[in-house]
Amino acid sequence: MKAEINVEFNEASDRQEIRSGEEIKTLFGKLKKWLSDLKPIAFSGSYNDLSDTPSSLPADGGEAEKAVSDSTGADIAESFAKVKSNIALNRTTLGTQCRNLHDTLSVNWYQPGKTSVASDGTVTTTITSDSRSFTYANSEHYITLEAGNYIITANTLEFAAGSSALIRGCNSDNQSLFALSVSSAGLHKAAFSLSEKTTIGIMYKLYSQTCTIMIRDADILGDTYEPYQPSLKEKLESHIASSDVDSEMSDTSVNPVQNKVIKAYIDQKIAEISGS
Repeated sequence: MKAEINVEFNEASDRQEIRSGEEIKTLFGKLKKWLSDLKPIAFSGSYNDLSDTPSSLPADGGEAEKAVSDSTGADIAESFAKVKSNIALNRTTLGTQCRNLHDTLSVNWYQPGKTSVASDGTVTTTITSDSRSFTYANSEHYITLEAGNYIITANTLEFAAGSSALIRGCNSDNQSLFALSVSSAGLHKAAFSLSEKTTIGIMYKLYSQTCTIMIRDADILGDTYEPYQPSLKEKLESHIASSDVDSEMSDTSVNPVQNKVIKAYIDQKIAEISGS
């Protein structure tokens, strides 16, 4: 009959891994420390034995938007709504740098000498009467807009009593896309939609008044806008159109030279060298 072995041991001061070859009293001391550090939840599995539990949980068991409150005590659903609103506001305001889509060159109907158009879309006129037809756009200038929803506004700064204004947009086929009638001072709006990328011309008939005309994306919430800024493509096309290209070689010209002229010059020099 084997004698009982009594082992005296002390609980380890901190949790340590047990290792092969250690004395029994050392092993028991380590195990005792691990058991002492275990919380009641390890044995009961009860939620009530957890520490630092939230005061309440979502009613449906997990949707964050339905939690009762955030760390500041604010209603979570309301906080989410504000965040979503701020994101939408930033997208439509801060996210759009060029609000005024009205290129001054897109104005194709006005009376020269009595009407001026500024780069920000401000139109000033001294016309008192005009009998010309306003049915069709003439095809001098147009602006191209992507498919989408737009708003045309005319903010009348100076308005002569009894006068009126009509601002109209037509596509290149002379089909009317929008018409904005102005008969009083203040801000006037008209909405229109484009189902596909469309080239339009803006016409207006103003009588003795000053107003700011703007076309903007309907998603933009405010009426404050920045002047129209030509795209890089427009700037390049304008530069190319205004550049002089020489048709012969020159010792003094700073203009670009036609490719065929350069080739002919090189071919001539090669022939001269080959024949020498």
